[in-house]
Amino acid sequence: MPDVAAFVVLSTFPDAETAARIARTLVEERLAACVNLVATVRSIYRWQGEINDDAESLAVIKTTAERYPALAARIAQLHPYHVPEIVALPLAEGHPPYLAWLAGQVDEEEAAQPAVADGDAAQADAAQADAAQADAAQADAAQADAAQADAAQADVAQAEVAQAEVAQADVAQAEVARAATASADDVQTIAARRDAAADET
Repeated sequence: MPDVAAFVVLSTFPDAETAARIARTLVEERLAACVNLVATVRSIYRWQGEINDDAESLAVIKTTAERYPALAARIAQLHPYHVPEIVALPLAEGHPPYLAWLAGQVDEEEAAQPAVADGDAAQADAAQADAAQADAAQADAAQADAAQADAAQADVAQAEVAQAEVAQADVAQAEVARAATASADDVQTIAARRDAAADET
């Protein structure tokens, strides 16, 4: 006989969804170490005087002899059938490391802890998700600010270039005007000299 008194418990359910939901509850509450689900089995049985031939889902549940009574009671409580199938087969032998693991998963001292631990884990996950969202929002805001700053700098640079071009144009126009004025003065000076020379003659 193995050191751990373990049972394989068989139970059928009307559909795979119901089987999976109850299986998860049994594992979460540490009534079962593991539940293997067979999605569809064919069950032929007599019920209320009639022979039924139905498709069902089969759960193969591993637990210890010590936890079996609580397991059976919980299955009966959750099961949709009035008379659910709950049968336990004792394990004659098993791989010792696996059996030790099995026993550790249904330890009654740990049974009250998962809900708290799961709640803490969920809160931690939520906090991490919030922090990640906050970081992402800050990064987006920083990128937006940087983009706005770049755009503002570009606008300033364009304005400065435009002002410089206008100033250069003004300088060029002034130089042209000066040159034109100087040319006119030269022409007048030359004409005056000619007139003076003519008078002297």
